[in-house]
Amino acid sequence: MLVWAARFGYAACGIVYTAIGLAAVAVAIGLAAEPTGSQGVMLFLSKQPFGPTLLAALGIGLAGYAALNLVGAISDPERRGASLFGIVARAVDVSTGALYIALAVAALRIVIDPSRSANNIVVGWAASVLALPFGPMLLGAIGAALIVSGAYLFYRASEERFGEMLDRRVLSHRARETIALAARAGTAARALIFMICGWFTIRAATAASADAIGDVGDALSVIGQAAFGAILLGLVGAGFIAYGVYQLAKARYQRISAST
Repeated sequence: MLVWAARFGYAACGIVYTAIGLAAVAVAIGLAAEPTGSQGVMLFLSKQPFGPTLLAALGIGLAGYAALNLVGAISDPERRGASLFGIVARAVDVSTGALYIALAVAALRIVIDPSRSANNIVVGWAASVLALPFGPMLLGAIGAALIVSGAYLFYRASEERFGEMLDRRVLSHRARETIALAARAGTAARALIFMICGWFTIRAATAASADAIGDVGDALSVIGQAAFGAILLGLVGAGFIAYGVYQLAKARYQRISAST
């Protein structure tokens, strides 16, 4: 069961990243007005034929991907242990799982109540955190964790052997190396977005204002407004597409243990 949940989750994740990347590239070459994030992808899907069915399937897939990350953080199949590095890596898995649970809930919420689909999920979440005791401190800690996660993703982009878990019986060495290269580019793009979103979160904590926070779409907009923004946005968008392709390849070719 977990094997199929993992494959479905990888596919859902791949679709989201590919769609975000395509939108970013479209903005970079002048075919669209502004980039979008996960919420924008969900809103787009909800307006397509069979949109609720597509969105429900996406939500279930994202929930499966979240479960895979949370189970991996607990069972530690990669034997990362309790060292500082291992704890950081497993904490990133937990935060990733929490993120995808939130996205799965958002997708299913749009299916159940389309009238709420225009709500800014991230702003609502930040407002809920700020309303807690010591809310600004907690939100600031989350922002710092996002920045640390981004730094860790940069490390993974450089050092991780992404092709090791792909099925050697089906894929040639060259194919696995190509997929691994896509994973490195995509992980680096994700790292940059994580760090920008971390900065947004710390900014919202400092101002004690949920409206100061930003999501992936806002981070891509910041990149697009920088010097040589169109080029940078196109590169990050291409990185997201590459990561989406990697996730789709994992859905088909990843070796997954049923005990993971």
